Amino acid sequence: SGDVAVLDALGSLFLRAGRLPEAEARALEAHELIPDHESAIELLTMISIESKDDEAGLRWSTMLTDLSPEYSTAQWWHAYFLSRHGRTQDAISCAHRALEVNPLQQDARRLLIQLLTSTGKRDEAARHQEILTELQERLPLP
Repeated sequence: SGDVAVLDALGSLFLRAGRLPEAEARALEAHELIPDHESAIELLTMISIESKDDEAGLRWSTMLTDLSPEYSTAQWWHAYFLSRHGRTQDAISCAHRALEVNPLQQDARRLLIQLLTSTGKRDEAARHQEILTELQERLPLP
């Protein structure tokens, strides 16, 4: 509860400072205190992305999507790690889920375009590219 919030905050600060070992240690401590604590698992997923640890990333993103299936960013992260493990069809399904939850999720759409293109589904990839282009025109990222 209070301890977990402090550990999460410290982990986030360490992550932003690029101090991945310290960030991971605080997030793991929070996870040990409350195993289903979403923000600790989210932090561990982000650390896995930054550290390029695909094994841990798949494990943490699986836990996060199980806990929060309506969290589109978690679905996108999970799709990313699935794709890194060669599970392209699973990654495509997960990217679609991310877009079902949040059609404005540009990162998930970019990943989906890459995955569809790599599997020869060029027409569907082109359709998603058109949507992405329209989104970028209407909602430019800062």
